[in-house]
Parts: sequence; structure tokens; C-alpha cells
Amino acid sequence: MRKYAIANSVKLRAVQAVFVGTLSVAASFLSQPVARADSKTFTTDRDGEAWFWSSNQEARACTPTLPVSPPNPFPDALCQNGNLSAAGPISPGHLGVSLKPNEQSDMRAYVSFDLDSAGVTFGSTVNSFVVTFTVSRPDDTDADHTKEHAAAKAPATSNESQAKIEACLVKKYWAGGVEGAPPADRDADDPRQTVDNEPLAKGGVDLNMCVDGVRSKTWKFDVTEMAKKWATGDAPNYGFVLKPKGNAAATDNWTVEFHGAPYASRIENPAPGGGPSQDLVYVNAKEAVKATVDFIPPEQPELPPITNSGPPSVSPPAVNPPPLPPFPSATETPGPAPTAAPALPVARTAAKNPWYEWLLFPIGLVGFVALSRSVGREGADQGMNRVAEVLRRRKRSVNE
Repeated sequence: MRKYAIANSVKLRAVQAVFVGTLSVAASFLSQPVARADSKTFTTDRDGEAWFWSSNQEARACTPTLPVSPPNPFPDALCQNGNLSAAGPISPGHLGVSLKPNEQSDMRAYVSFDLDSAGVTFGSTVNSFVVTFTVSRPDDTDADHTKEHAAAKAPATSNESQAKIEACLVKKYWAGGVEGAPPADRDADDPRQTVDNEPLAKGGVDLNMCVDGVRSKTWKFDVTEMAKKWATGDAPNYGFVLKPKGNAAATDNWTVEFHGAPYASRIENPAPGGGPSQDLVYVNAKEAVKATVDFIPPEQPELPPITNSGPPSVSPPAVNPPPLPPFPSATETPGPAPTAAPALPVARTAAKNPWYEWLLFPIGLVGFVALSRSVGREGADQGMNRVAEVLRRRKRSVNE
């Protein structure tokens, strides 16, 4: 039974130790500050978007109109193209992505977001980053949208059901506000040559980091992994490019026009004596491209609270301070310091034994004597018996 009791006691103590340890670990976790997650939805601006148009390479070829004198040094030079937004199919403030037959990428859109404006500063932990694009479609039920395009041009979206669009990480700088520029422009030093100005043409797109767009009424692109790199500094924040995805049919021919950042163009009333000028909105806030980010800001070191207590308080001097002790007069000679009297030895008194202790001595003596006699008598008896036995043995040996 004792063995079982000891074993149960050991087990109980082990369980108690584990329980106490678990509570300690849980308390240490609970005492840690809980990271505060945040969620923001924000949009880009005109400087954070652009779209490039491959067909513009053909549109910009022309005969330069230079003065006859001096002679044109580059008779075969290409004209400077510009954005050609007026000639292009995409409305101002919009972004185009398109594919021509035989898998020829024709339009590509570039978008970047200012993460600092949403509070996603360097060192933040990005949990999700999803970008939503609204498609500009012909829609008779949307009067505002139709009115906006009436002053510009009809929506360019066509054959959207064939579209396959992917978003890929951009690694090189690109200029914002570009609408319909070609992938390459003329060389300023030699107009007969061209230089690449689109990141995709310059090898500035990471084709190994792309995500497919999910199409419903809108298009969504989950660029969380890209945003993580932007927040940690593993990749510069040059945004991403929307481009046609490969493996398309040879006969595919589609265009998707997305709403970009909020955009308004001021126009003048052309009627003689008409009313005041007005802003014609091409992209309003509810249609603009939006990013929804869920993140945890970086931990900031806690600083001690700032208190405005002012200078330390000083107690005013006492009005009537206590008098100082008098100084000895010049005629007085201080005597020797008093010596302490030597300490006398303290007499110690012997402790008195209680009265009953005196009875223990005679009682012990009587007991000792009685015991000695008893032992002596027993020894004597044993000695006499031993002598008699010896005499009997000798007598028996003589008779024999």
C-alpha cells in the first residue's frame, strides 16, 4: 500500500507541475501585446497608372514636316508619337488590355499603389492585398456612365468572355499618366532609331510572379505575394502589369477597358453666351480601381509618456528658521571629552535544579545495586554449578 501511495503522490506532483507550467506559458502569451490588424480600401491616382499600345508603332510612322532650309538631315526619320489618346480606342482615365488574333498582345495596363498613404509602411505584415477593377461596358441602364462616354468615346470593351488576363510583378520604373504610348519610342539622338520605353519590352516584368484575374461583374487580382515583397523591401514598388495571358486561341480577338483612377476633365461650354465651364467626369470614385489591403503595422518602440509637469517645485525658505546653537566664547577653553566608564563584569547566577531531580539519584542508585546483585547471583549460581560438574567428571574418571 505504501508503494502505491508513493507512486500516486509522485504522479500527482507531476500533474501539478505540468499544470503550473502550462498556466505560466499561457500567462506569458497573454501578457504579450496583441498585434493590431488593420484593413484599408484605397485607390490609385493618375501618376500610378498607364497603358501601352503596340499598334501605336504603326500609327506613329509618318513623313516629318521639317523646314526645307536647312535640309532635313533625317528624311527617313519617324515622327514623335506622343500618347495618341485622341486617336486611341480607350477613353481618358481608363486602362486598356487587348489581344489580337494569333496571340498578339496589343494593349497592356500598368498600375501601382502608394502603400504609405494606406499606412502600409516598411516592415508591415501584409495578410492580403486584392485589387478590383470595374469594366467599362456599353450599358444602357447606367445613365451616368453613358453620359460620361458620350463626350469622349464609346466603351472599347468587346468579346470580354474570351479574355484571359494576368497580373505580373514589375521590376523597372515606368512613367505614370501615359495613355496609348508605344512600347518603343524614337531615339532623341537619332530619330531613325527607336528605344524601348515599356517595362515589358525592357525585360522589367517578372513573368515568374503572375496571378490570374478572376472575372465576374468586376475583375479581381490577388497580388498579396507581391505586396509582401513591397512591404519588406524585397522588391521595389513599381506595381504590376495587366497583360493578356498566353495559351489563347488563334482567333481570339478581345479588348477590356478598365476604369482607372478618379478622373475629371474640365470643358468649356461651346455655345455662344453659354453657361459657365464644367467638369466632365470620366471616372468617378465608385467606379475607380480599388485595392483592399489587410495588414499589421510594424511594431513601434514604446516611449515613456510625456508629462507637462514644469520645473521641479522648490520649497520657500522658512520665515523664522530655528536658532543655531551658540558658538563657544573665546575665553572658554573646551574641556576634555568625557570618557565612558569601563563596563563591569556581570555576575552570573547558577541555575537551580528542580527539587524532583534530587530524587533521581537515590532511585537510580538503588536500581543499580539491585541489578548488580541479581546479575552477580546468577553468575555465582552458574559458577557453582560449573564447579560441581567438573568434580563429578573427575570422580567418574577415577572410578573407571
